[in-house]
Amino acid sequence: MPDLDDWITRQSLAEYAGPKVFQRGLDYFQASSVTRLRDIGHRVSARVSGSEDYEVELWTDGEEFEYACTCPHAAEGNFCKHCVAAGLAFLDGRRGMEHLAPADTPQGVWKRLGEYLPLQPVETLVDWLLEAAGRDETTYRTLRLAMEKVGGSLHQIKALRREIDQIARYCNPDDWDSLLDSLEELLDTEPAAVVEVAEYAVERVEAAIPELEYDEGEAIDILDRLGELHRQACLSARPDPVALAERLFRYDTTGEGNAFHNSLPDYREALGEAGTRRYRELAEAAWRENPGRNYRISSIMENLARESGNIEALVAVKAHDLSSAHRFLDIAEIYQEARQPDQALKWAELGLEAFPERPDSRLRDFLAELYLELGRNDEALALAWAQFAEDPSLRTYQKLRDLAERLGRWPEQRERALAEVERAAQHPKRWATQNQTPDTSLRVEIALWEEDPEAGWEAAQRGYCQPGLKTRLAEKLEEPRPAEALALYLPMIPAQVAQGKNEAYQRAVELIGIVGELLQRLDREDEFQGLLAGWRAAFKAKRNFMKLLDEMGWDL
Repeated sequence: MPDLDDWITRQSLAEYAGPKVFQRGLDYFQASSVTRLRDIGHRVSARVSGSEDYEVELWTDGEEFEYACTCPHAAEGNFCKHCVAAGLAFLDGRRGMEHLAPADTPQGVWKRLGEYLPLQPVETLVDWLLEAAGRDETTYRTLRLAMEKVGGSLHQIKALRREIDQIARYCNPDDWDSLLDSLEELLDTEPAAVVEVAEYAVERVEAAIPELEYDEGEAIDILDRLGELHRQACLSARPDPVALAERLFRYDTTGEGNAFHNSLPDYREALGEAGTRRYRELAEAAWRENPGRNYRISSIMENLARESGNIEALVAVKAHDLSSAHRFLDIAEIYQEARQPDQALKWAELGLEAFPERPDSRLRDFLAELYLELGRNDEALALAWAQFAEDPSLRTYQKLRDLAERLGRWPEQRERALAEVERAAQHPKRWATQNQTPDTSLRVEIALWEEDPEAGWEAAQRGYCQPGLKTRLAEKLEEPRPAEALALYLPMIPAQVAQGKNEAYQRAVELIGIVGELLQRLDREDEFQGLLAGWRAAFKAKRNFMKLLDEMGWDL
């Protein structure tokens, strides 16, 4: 029998969780938040109480360590603080068992139970099981489904449908897992039953999605697993292919989740020639009735066209929706992939003409590359310039630089671009948080990217610069120009303290330390005490900040 001793240690818990989450779990454990700890050797369960109560399970099959918790963080696959707390409680409990005889340890008790139960009368075991089923829903469901197996597939289907109705009413993910396990067990013996029950379950889960009380991602996981079980069952049961095609098409075009979505490629073997033909007939009929207006039908038709290899058929589907420049780009890329550059160019230019007020940067980038390939260099450069002029930013500056360098024309283009940056500095963007002019932030950002901090310093002196960029600039200036770095850092200290938050106080103290180092390098150490006294006088009401200053021991 495997045992968790081989998997759970204080070090392994820290590795699973990471330092921050481990510390939070340790806090929970030390606060006695772990109750109902049950240790049976290879599996531990516990309740961990915080803002809410969460149920935790840790277990091993001897090959892997597994964990589960009902909290949202664990639902995303993370080893949460509640798992850490339960693991620490497990270790604490095991330390208290060191004096026990082997037979009295959790592993020993589990072993003795396995030896004891076969010796009991059947009537006694039945009474115990019925009593357990009356208390525990999972035990009840397991026994009920096992009983229905005796009655054949019809009884099983009815029983499983009843279970699905019950679970869908309360939408507990753990109950779904138990039911899906039962379905998986039936795959080999009753695949036709699995097909029918899986389809019914998908409908119930999708109907419940708008009213879910738990993470919708859990519902998607359930649907994914149902879809996989359904596909496997169809391969084994081989249901009527035409009827299957009709059901799949209905699910593909009306379903809420992803259990069935563009299912034809996954079901082609189960559908065979007749089912595939019927699916295509349904898709084409729906398309003729309402072309381009239903994204599900459009997606199906696109996939059918791709599978056929008919480029024109695919473009015909795509061309029914030209509501954005990106739709033109999709078609241009199809032709580009098919090595039809003339058609790619035509559709890219059409997209640019169709949306002159709302150009798509990706379409412009694509068209610029085509122009370069065709030797239409001036037109390619004009597109890069259009993007930069409309949105002066580091990103568009970099695009312009990359293209101009490929043409060997960057020096003169850079001079023109920097002139545009200076012009834009006088007219900050309407949505800028600081509407101060001139706003030299972009020039500073470009200088930092070009690793030219001196140019950044000169720009920062001419107008407003975003605080984050000033900090980056100061860091770059510390070595080559410490006096300029000092001039940038000094105003940051009162600005940090004024925020009134402990994190800001800590950052202010860090900046004071940097200022002290810079003054020392400049042989101006005597100024430090005067600055320190000034900050103490200005912020004497900020007690937490004063405390941090006291702890640093900078005062003479």
